[in-house]
Amino acid sequence: MLGTFDALHSLDGATPSGGGSVTLSATVGGTTPAYAWYHDSLLIPGETNATLTLSKLQTTDAGRYYLIATNTQGTVTSQTATVTVTATAVVPAVSVQPQGLSVLEGNAATFTATVTGTAPLTYQWTKNGINIPGANSNSYAIAAAQGSDAGNYVLTATNSVGTIGPWFLLALAGLTALRRRSARLD
Repeated sequence: MLGTFDALHSLDGATPSGGGSVTLSATVGGTTPAYAWYHDSLLIPGETNATLTLSKLQTTDAGRYYLIATNTQGTVTSQTATVTVTATAVVPAVSVQPQGLSVLEGNAATFTATVTGTAPLTYQWTKNGINIPGANSNSYAIAAAQGSDAGNYVLTATNSVGTIGPWFLLALAGLTALRRRSARLD
């Protein structure tokens, strides 16, 4: 007689990180059962043991798993184990550096950087080492640059696993506000 599953031993409800692993196993009574594992109702080819180890997990490995055991006396299906996989968090990195600017007084100046990493990302721009209130996005704009706006602008980006900056100067050569010269023709 095949019997029933004693248990499906798993990390049911656990949330391993991407790249990690999880092992599911079951104990079946009876003689010489054949095993077949399923993921979201699809047969997993080649998985024919009472234990299933999922390695180098990807978010596509998340889902419901169960085992069907069969022998000459019948078939039995295990309970379902749910595997949830969280994406591996990535530290912020600058993929597009902001550029230094020279603009005429009264003209607009905008610094922009492209930062990658696991969301949510938070940003803070500084001018000459001092936080700029409200400058909390990947770009910072000055509507009408004045001489007092000249300086070194640096962006710091942070997420749950790390920070980039301010020790990493984002190639901001700074802002130079050039005065307009008036010309008189006599």
